[in-house]
Amino acid sequence: MNVITTDTHGICEAPVRICGCIHRENGDPVGNVTVELFSNGVLIDEDLTGADGCYEFNDLNIGLDYTVIPSKIINPKNGVDINDASLVAQYAGNKPSLNSAYKIVSADVIFDSGGKVSVNDAQLIARVAAPSLPNDFGQQPSWKFVISEYEFPVLPITGSYNDNFPMERNIFNIDGDYCDENFIGMKMGDVNLSANPQNAQGGNQSRSLASGFLSVDPVVQVEDSVFTLNIKAGSFQGVKDFQVGFTWDKNQIEYLRYSLNEFGIPESSLAGIIIDGDSIAKADGRLYLGWYDPFFNEDGVSLQSEDLIAKIVFKLKDLSIDKLNFGQDSTIEAFYTNHEDRRISVNIDFNNIELDIVSGTSNTYIDRNYRVFPTISAGLIHVQTSESVEYILEMYDMNGRQIQRELQSGDAGIQIGSFISGQYMLKITEVKSGETGTFRIIKK
Repeated sequence: MNVITTDTHGICEAPVRICGCIHRENGDPVGNVTVELFSNGVLIDEDLTGADGCYEFNDLNIGLDYTVIPSKIINPKNGVDINDASLVAQYAGNKPSLNSAYKIVSADVIFDSGGKVSVNDAQLIARVAAPSLPNDFGQQPSWKFVISEYEFPVLPITGSYNDNFPMERNIFNIDGDYCDENFIGMKMGDVNLSANPQNAQGGNQSRSLASGFLSVDPVVQVEDSVFTLNIKAGSFQGVKDFQVGFTWDKNQIEYLRYSLNEFGIPESSLAGIIIDGDSIAKADGRLYLGWYDPFFNEDGVSLQSEDLIAKIVFKLKDLSIDKLNFGQDSTIEAFYTNHEDRRISVNIDFNNIELDIVSGTSNTYIDRNYRVFPTISAGLIHVQTSESVEYILEMYDMNGRQIQRELQSGDAGIQIGSFISGQYMLKITEVKSGETGTFRIIKK
């Protein structure tokens, strides 16, 4: 008796495979992509792309249907910086700053329907660029993928695109090897392609290096252990956007608050200076400062040297501190984009800042009407008064010896640059009222 069996599912056929590679639009392979393989809706296998961005599924049965779905959700902040926000804001403002459909998809970080890029997307990207502000884009994944042969019907400039693009591959009734099943990866929020597609960390790109872009004002005012550090413009010429991070020793000082110039832009506007401050400043001793030009000047923005950008207010934890240790945050890529759209890395030189300290008086009248603080770069103690009245300034050393005595009216200053290090007492006596207040000065 002969038995004839018909192989209707291809089980006895030689096994076949599905494979392909995942790249960015510039050809860079995307690693660490989880690629899942489904058959009839059931997950049957998965692979993780390596440095070459490729995946492969072997030993598959002829005649079955398969679906390939890539995904990557790690580190949404990878490659997201203030320049991305600037470019997206320009595109939302009808500027041709995004030159591909893939970048437009990456710009659309707010989950909605219709494929519309708006200034709200730019604002969210700017916030995600900061270290401790939103860590992700909400319902949007870190990466999106589209089959490589798909062509987007993009409408130029308008910011609209077809957001119903194919993100998976379907192979029906497979009859052989399918090894050209490629995808294009799009990192959400990264429209300048600065993300490192291989892993969760940020990208490293070759940059020009500039110094003197920003300056830390060495004139630090200290009053009752509270002082202000001024961040000023240096060689700030033709700038479209910038970001930088600062650090300090939490054991020395306590962060209190910041205030901004913001180039005349309201503080509520995210299209101005963004400071990621209170949370990480108090916990980690670091601060993020970012800005992009909301008016999209072709030549960028230029500031005068010494123009004030931000003030950061601290409180000394120890009045015996001789120097404050500030530095540049190495976890933040410090750069600015110039008028030629070149990205320039910046180095900010933080010299250790020596402090003279003024402790306030217990006389509430004097404390209310007179402000005493040092500017250490000039070796000068300032006295500011709210009233144009005569008063006597007297300076004493700790042995009680009078060093200086002056009759003043209005604001005044006492040079202490030639004084030796130590403690001194400054006495203010208002002539008309007879009110007297004494300030302790620590000369470094």
